[in-house]
Amino acid sequence: YKQKIEGGSPKEPMISSNLELDKIDFSTVTLNETASFDFAITNDGTSDLRIESIDEVDPDNAFALETAVSLPLVIKPDSSLELSVSFSPVETGKTYQGTLTIKSNAKNMPSLDISLVGVGGKLSAVELDDRGTGSRISISCNPNPVSSQSVISVKLESDNIQHIKLYLIDNSGR
Repeated sequence: YKQKIEGGSPKEPMISSNLELDKIDFSTVTLNETASFDFAITNDGTSDLRIESIDEVDPDNAFALETAVSLPLVIKPDSSLELSVSFSPVETGKTYQGTLTIKSNAKNMPSLDISLVGVGGKLSAVELDDRGTGSRISISCNPNPVSSQSVISVKLESDNIQHIKLYLIDNSGR
């Protein structure tokens, strides 16, 4: 899918993205996991497109531009810049929203705003591995989402751990 935005003279830089409605929807990503999404910004004009800035507005710091870019940068006519954005939720059930703004000399859209959205999904298992001691703890909960019939299983593989404390906390922190 490629969205062209009309306007400007054909002898000027013109920006477009391969995103539908200039939106990246990560859907649901498991808590403490990271999902990445690659997309392209294209110069559809006949002169150089100069990217002046790429800014993130993300109050929760859940999204990140993964592609290292040195600004300002130039995209030649009929060329593209591949970018990657990641999403790492830290709260279950929360909907995260942000914006990636690309400012350029494009005559059709000097400021391209890309909406970012994603939801923090529930953990179904946790594994901790202390590589220094060989200790390993596996915790799983099934079915997920949790119900009154869910079973929490804990498996401890270690000769060094004397005791372990487990806390069960619901979505509201209780």
